[in-house]
Amino acid sequence: MANKKIAVVTGAEGFIGSSLVRELIKADWKVIALHRPGANLMRLAGVDVTLRACNIMVPSHLALAIPENVHAIFHLAADLRITHRRSSKQMEVNVDGTRNVLNAATERRCRRFLFTSSMGAFGMHPHRIDETTASNAMALPIHYFQSKYLGEIEVEKAIDRGLDAVIMNPSNVVGPRDTINIWATYIGLIHSSNIPAIGPGASSFCHVREVARSMIACIERGKTGERYLLGGDDTTFLELGKIIQRIVGGHAPRIVVPAWMFRFAANVVSRYAWLRGGHTFLTPEMALVISSKMLVDCSKAVRDLDYKVTSLEEMFRDEVEWLKENNLLTKTTPWVWS
Repeated sequence: MANKKIAVVTGAEGFIGSSLVRELIKADWKVIALHRPGANLMRLAGVDVTLRACNIMVPSHLALAIPENVHAIFHLAADLRITHRRSSKQMEVNVDGTRNVLNAATERRCRRFLFTSSMGAFGMHPHRIDETTASNAMALPIHYFQSKYLGEIEVEKAIDRGLDAVIMNPSNVVGPRDTINIWATYIGLIHSSNIPAIGPGASSFCHVREVARSMIACIERGKTGERYLLGGDDTTFLELGKIIQRIVGGHAPRIVVPAWMFRFAANVVSRYAWLRGGHTFLTPEMALVISSKMLVDCSKAVRDLDYKVTSLEEMFRDEVEWLKENNLLTKTTPWVWS
C-alpha cells in the first residue's frame, strides 16, 4: 500500500467520477474520493476507496481532505445543468470552486492536476473542432459552456503560477452509472414512447470507460497545459434515437423539426416547468444543443493517450444494461418533473 500512487478525485460520487475511481483502482492507485456532504454514494457502493465529504466552495475543507505531495488530483466536481436556472450557482461551482481546488493543489504541492472540462468550452462551430479551435463559448446563451471555458482560464492561471496541469474535453459521455446525464433521460423518453420529434443537430459521443482510462493516461503522459478532446463516434440525434430504440424498445423520434420550431417548443415546455416549480429535459439551451452540430476531432487523444473510440451501439447498450440492473429504466419518463 505504501508504494501505491495516491489520487484525489473530486466529484467522485458522480457518473464520470465513479467510473474513474474504478479504473484507478484497476490500475493499482490508492483513491481518496471527495464527495459533496450528504451526497448519494450509490455509485461507489462496494468500491475500496477512502471517502471524504468535502465542499469545494470551502477552502478549509479542501485543505483537510487533500494530502501533501499527492500524486494526482482529478477535478470532476461540477454543476452540469444545461439551463439558465441556477446559473449563478453554476458559475460559483464551476469557476470559483475550480479556483479553490487549484489553489489547494498548489498549496498541498500536488504533482499533477487534471481538469475535466467539456467540448462545450469550445462553444459551437459549423465545422468539426480540434484543440486549436478558438472558443466562442462566451457568445452563446449556455451558462454551462461559459462556466467550463472560464474554469479553463483558472487552470491556465494556475499553470502560469507553476502547477503541472492538463485539461480534458470530453464530448457527450455515455455508459454505466449515468442517471442524471441528458442521455439517460433521452433513453427513458424513447423507452416511454414519449418523444415524437427531435431537432436537426448532430454530435460526437464517447464511452465513460474510455474517458476514465484516458484521464489516467493524461496524468501519466499528457503534456502540461495541453487540451485533449474526446469523441469518436458521431451521429445525428434522429439516428441516435433509432439506435436507442433497437436496444431498449419504445419509439424513437420520427420527425426532424426545423431548429427555430424546436427552440420555440423548448421555450414553451421550459416556461411550463418553471410555473410548476419543476425541471425539464427540453430547456431552451438544450434545444440549441440538439439543433446544432457539435463534432470533435479526437486524433490528438488517440495519438498521445491511446484513447479508444467506441461504437454508439456498445456505449448505449452498456448504459441501458446498467439502468435495467439498477431498476432505473422506467416506462414513465416525463418531460417535466419536480
